[in-house]
Amino acid sequence: MPAVNPRLSVTLKPSTAALLARLSSLTGNSQSSTVGELLTTCEPIFERMVLVMEAANEVATEAADEMSRAASEMADSFRRSHGRIEQQLGLCLDEWESGTGELLGAMEKIRRKTRKGTAAAGAGGDKPKRSPASPRTRTAAEGYSLNRRRVAPACNTGVRSQDEKRGKSHPPTDSGDFSA
Repeated sequence: MPAVNPRLSVTLKPSTAALLARLSSLTGNSQSSTVGELLTTCEPIFERMVLVMEAANEVATEAADEMSRAASEMADSFRRSHGRIEQQLGLCLDEWESGTGELLGAMEKIRRKTRKGTAAAGAGGDKPKRSPASPRTRTAAEGYSLNRRRVAPACNTGVRSQDEKRGKSHPPTDSGDFSA
């Protein structure tokens, strides 16, 4: 038959066990009854402590649930916002395509014509002939080098390598000036 009062095995530090032995010898009670009386006297404190800990656990559980709900709502909101942004970007790209489509189509036609002309000239072995009235076109590099004045970059003293008033040039330096 089970006992009315449950038994409990407790492990104590040696100093606490010595104090308990001295107390029980002074009171004439056993050590277990002395511990039982002390715990019964402190029962209101234990009850209050249990209530506070249960409330803390409940609040922690509710906070975790609320955090989970908030994170889920934020994720849903982010997905909706992302979808709207993608939709607006799609509309912008569609508008861009409609505005630039004709230009790109015209450019592609020009490229095709240029390729056909180059292929025909390469197959016949002859260069495409210019009319005598059309001037010789310069390449970009030729046009740049003919029109470029030889002026070294300004230094921090305010002196340039070309005296612009007299039109005289100073000898080039090793400062990286490759305009010769």
